[in-house]
Amino acid sequence: MKAETTVRALNEDIIQPPATAVDAGSPGTEIRTLMAGVHAFFEQHAEDPDLLQLLQLSNLNQQQLEHAFLAWRAVFDAVRDPIFVHDAEFRLTRINQAYAELAGMPIKTALGRPYWEVFPKMDGPSKGCEIIDNISTAKGAECDEIVLEDGRTFQSRAFVMQDTQGRFMQVVQILHDVTSQKQTLAALKENQEKLQIISDFAQDAIIVLDDEGLIQFWNPAAEKMYGYTASEILGKPLHELLVDAEQLSLFRHGQSEFKNTGKGPMIGKIAQLAGRRKDGSTIVAEHSVSAVNIQGRWHAIGMARDITERHNMEIMQARHAEQLAQSLRNTVLALVRTLEKRDPYTAGHQQRVAELSSAIGREMGLSDHQIKGIHLGALIHDIGKIYIPFEILNRPGKLTSEEFMLIKTHPTVGHEIIADTDFPWPIADMILQHHERMDGTGYPAGLRGNDIILEARIIGVADVVEAMSVHRPYRPSLGIEKALTEVTRTRGTSLDPAVVDACLTLFNESRFSFSAIG
Repeated sequence: MKAETTVRALNEDIIQPPATAVDAGSPGTEIRTLMAGVHAFFEQHAEDPDLLQLLQLSNLNQQQLEHAFLAWRAVFDAVRDPIFVHDAEFRLTRINQAYAELAGMPIKTALGRPYWEVFPKMDGPSKGCEIIDNISTAKGAECDEIVLEDGRTFQSRAFVMQDTQGRFMQVVQILHDVTSQKQTLAALKENQEKLQIISDFAQDAIIVLDDEGLIQFWNPAAEKMYGYTASEILGKPLHELLVDAEQLSLFRHGQSEFKNTGKGPMIGKIAQLAGRRKDGSTIVAEHSVSAVNIQGRWHAIGMARDITERHNMEIMQARHAEQLAQSLRNTVLALVRTLEKRDPYTAGHQQRVAELSSAIGREMGLSDHQIKGIHLGALIHDIGKIYIPFEILNRPGKLTSEEFMLIKTHPTVGHEIIADTDFPWPIADMILQHHERMDGTGYPAGLRGNDIILEARIIGVADVVEAMSVHRPYRPSLGIEKALTEVTRTRGTSLDPAVVDACLTLFNESRFSFSAIG
């Protein structure tokens, strides 16, 4: 009982030093001050054997206590978050180095002052800490964020320190700088809001699929385009709902590759695909799809634009164009038949030149559209001869200069006949220029090189080969060998070398023959 009374007296007189005794001097200052008080107390109660034993123990542990205090102090100052300790009147009793740096004053100067006068400077305790109304019984609090004038933001956490009897000792507050975090969150929120606005007002459908093909995002434009609301379609398989049966197998085949690699037949491309609306009707959309990896899983982000109306219009235009092309072909054939009635030889000549010209065009890698135009142009390249007397055209023997000049008018006459017909190819120029030559020795205008359209250069070579190799009313055939020798001789002078090379390849490799035409 006596020892218990002694310990209680020691606790009341020595262990509870006033706040003013706490400073930031040498790390052992507080311990040495405390031990000095202990020794003074023992001198007053030297006859007590229990106290004598306590004194011995205290002497032995003093160095250990100082070492422990040094280690604690080092850790306390090493923490980069500002930490401060205050008493019931909110006066600072201890601060770490990080807090002193933010406060901009030495530790000794700060101690004993209300913390809101030091850092962060405020009119009073932070609002979040007002729940510690009865500070002697409070357990602690998560204080509000503190925003400084320079924009920095700190999150404060408060912890109440109590002794073994549960009595209030001090409050520890830790400040954590959340400025960067707040700025990042604010930027993310702003970006999310912008993206949401863009998505909501975008005219194109924006659809996001995960690696299983399930819909993860569906904007209002997608709702309008396909008829499904977001609540109806999110989490559902897009391909099962929207893709035509013909294309479904293609998507299923590519799904595994996309899941593993983010690649697929649609990724990084723009394609027109037919789909189904909720009401079962067909929609044609232009899709642009990209792949993005989100948290280790591939997602497809698609932009879709409804082009159903445009697609239907293109089909109608294509049909109209085909009808027009057929009408033009019929017009050409009518001209060919008209010439055939008057001059069967010229009609056959044009047919053979048309076939060889088309073959040369294919050998040169021209488009199907160009080849169709060359074929039609060659079919009527001599249509101007309809105005030349039959007797002159097919008379054996040498023509007079006047007769030859009359024959040389047939390109111009043919051009005049066709000029007002609206072909999708330069048919009139093919007719006008098929006797022009690369070196300017041709007629009617003496054009040179690239001033002569390619189609006319092709027809010109085919015309020479056919004229020499096929029988004519006024002379027998000279043979294909002489014809090829002639175009070889004039290659690069009067005739286009690329066209001649293509022509020679066809015959040398036996891929063309006039006999096959008849």
